[in-house]
Amino acid sequence: MIIAIDGPAGAGKSTLAKRIAQTLNLQLVETGALYRAVGLLAKEQGVGLAVDDAPSLAEIAENLQIHFQYQDGVNHVFVNDRDVTTRLRTQEAGQHASQLSAYPQVRAALLGQQRTLADQHPSVLEGRDIGTVVCPHATYKFFVTASPEVRAKRRVIELESRGESADYDTILRQIVGRDLRDSTRDIAPLIPAEDAIHIDTGTRGVEEILSTMLAHIDLGATGGTR
Repeated sequence: MIIAIDGPAGAGKSTLAKRIAQTLNLQLVETGALYRAVGLLAKEQGVGLAVDDAPSLAEIAENLQIHFQYQDGVNHVFVNDRDVTTRLRTQEAGQHASQLSAYPQVRAALLGQQRTLADQHPSVLEGRDIGTVVCPHATYKFFVTASPEVRAKRRVIELESRGESADYDTILRQIVGRDLRDSTRDIAPLIPAEDAIHIDTGTRGVEEILSTMLAHIDLGATGGTR
């Protein structure tokens, strides 16, 4: 049983996926973390992120050992048994992930890993192509979105809450640029699945949105409890 949540950066995918996974006692797989992890390992190994480096990046992706584990309400990401959660949450890591996701070799290397993670347990997967490419036969598909301005404001608040500096105009430009890259790439572009349920997260609170999503989910099919 798979719940797919797709959408652009900052639309609330991670928050909603986490809440649904916790509520229904399901595994949470943050697929973007795989791309962020490849970027992190590449940086550590001195491998560039340009298109000419794609074969080396794909090799890193093929050998990636990653798993997720809830600890104290946080979905921690472990790469080669190292907790790299904090290092993967930076704006830089997100930009690297967007860049790497455009490389067919890297996507192909990570596709099997994502499907394996989904097959291990009833799961919630969040990303940009879960319902269209990674798990096209997911039990439930949601596509969440919000305006770039709303998403930029959320990102500023998130960064400032962690004590990091944040410039709204810069972040807005980054979000618009990332949206363009993600939606126009040749391989697995950011588009909603034909049978996805569309949800605008810019005008409603988390609890209201969560209730709407849970109303679409058959608890008997999930094996979870509310």
